[in-house]
Amino acid sequence: MIQNVGVLLGGIASVFIYTKALDLNGLVQSLLASAAFMAPLVSLGSTLMAVKFFPVFKDESKNHNGFFGLMLGLLLLGCLIYALIFPFITDWLNHLFNKKESVWYTQYLHLILPFTCLNILARLLAIYASNFQRIVIPAILEELSLKVTLPTLMLLYIYDLITVDWVIYGVLINYLIAVIGLTFYLWFLGELRLIPSFKKIDKPLKKEMATYAGFGMLNGMGSKSAFNIDTMMVIAYTTPTLAGVYAIANFLTDTINKPLKGIVGISQSIISKAFNENDMTEIKKIYKKSSILLLIYGIYLCIGIWACLDDLFTIMSNKEMVQATYVIFFLMLAKLFNLATSVNNEIINYSKHFRFNLYALLTLSIINIGLNIYLIPIYGMLGAAIATFVGFVVFNCAKLIFIKLKFGFHPFSVKTLIIFAVGIFTYFISTFLPDLGNPYLNILIKGGFITLLYPFAAYKLNISEDYNQLIISILNKFLK
Repeated sequence: MIQNVGVLLGGIASVFIYTKALDLNGLVQSLLASAAFMAPLVSLGSTLMAVKFFPVFKDESKNHNGFFGLMLGLLLLGCLIYALIFPFITDWLNHLFNKKESVWYTQYLHLILPFTCLNILARLLAIYASNFQRIVIPAILEELSLKVTLPTLMLLYIYDLITVDWVIYGVLINYLIAVIGLTFYLWFLGELRLIPSFKKIDKPLKKEMATYAGFGMLNGMGSKSAFNIDTMMVIAYTTPTLAGVYAIANFLTDTINKPLKGIVGISQSIISKAFNENDMTEIKKIYKKSSILLLIYGIYLCIGIWACLDDLFTIMSNKEMVQATYVIFFLMLAKLFNLATSVNNEIINYSKHFRFNLYALLTLSIINIGLNIYLIPIYGMLGAAIATFVGFVVFNCAKLIFIKLKFGFHPFSVKTLIIFAVGIFTYFISTFLPDLGNPYLNILIKGGFITLLYPFAAYKLNISEDYNQLIISILNKFLK
């Protein structure tokens, strides 16, 4: 529900607000991407260990052996180290973005430091809360709040009520409020146990945690290099305006990826526990069920977006956005393939083979950065989209093969082919719908047709028991 609200708010903002200030949107998204790029290193692996090792430390009577205090202390140490080396990073970024089109970006480079620290602190608090099966309130504070704050600030800027400074600092204040809110929420749950303890950590556990944290940091950095550096590189090689266009295209397609975050939030602690208990049957079941469920959702969004794209551009009334047509196409395919492979990243991360992700990511990040450097000067932001698509496919194929070799299972079945066939058939039929001459009516008719035919076909074919139960639950609530 929270994710759906976030998608709705983000969609409205992307269509009606961000297109009115593409250059500012490009600036904000580039700053956020820069912060996200550094976050894995700054965290020192604390966000990954917060889930992986919680079952080891879990003991209500002993305040979980001071586990949260240890993770928080580790993160704060990372922020301190980052603050010390940050001046050298800004020198490098100033050199990279040394063209007049990027003057805004270089003007606010110093804010990447607080953006990074607040972002990763909010992530730690939210992910720690997931250990207690609490994901709704953290999702509202960590993600949904920005979906409200940023469009509001942009609207005020568009109508000349505030300056660029207020927009940037307003986003920063939003993250600060999120951190304060998440801290209070953990306190409300009785889980804000700040005093660290080293009593539980013997030498073997210390070595295991240090190894896992080290690989986790590099793994996260490689992931950002492989999949999230495109926004930064678009602004480096093009203009803030095109970076704004790319950011909107990225958002529209990232809605396809949203359900994966919810599935990961729920399943990661279950997968971690299953590995501790050597319950491979449970992991295999989660892998297959989550893949088909995510595909049902992802294919629906893909065909809906593609069928309504021309009308959506007409509503945006911004000629720059038309350039994003095939950017959206390649990004959609990348995100859809990512959904199909579901929780493969978590399966590897919480197994004894977690090092594989690092080796694969480091190799892939080099390839992806190289592709961006080569393709963006030739094809502009389309080059970034193609590089992202290749990155997603290669990396996820590598993980699929690795899991099959090590654990003997994969997420696909005949039902995978069936749901793709249903999606293609639904889109094909939708192309015969008449053009009513009004983009709003066209979207309503096309979207409504796809929303009726596709879910009904998926339900009748019984592709996923979880999906069918969800549909029955929704219908029962509606009928009541």
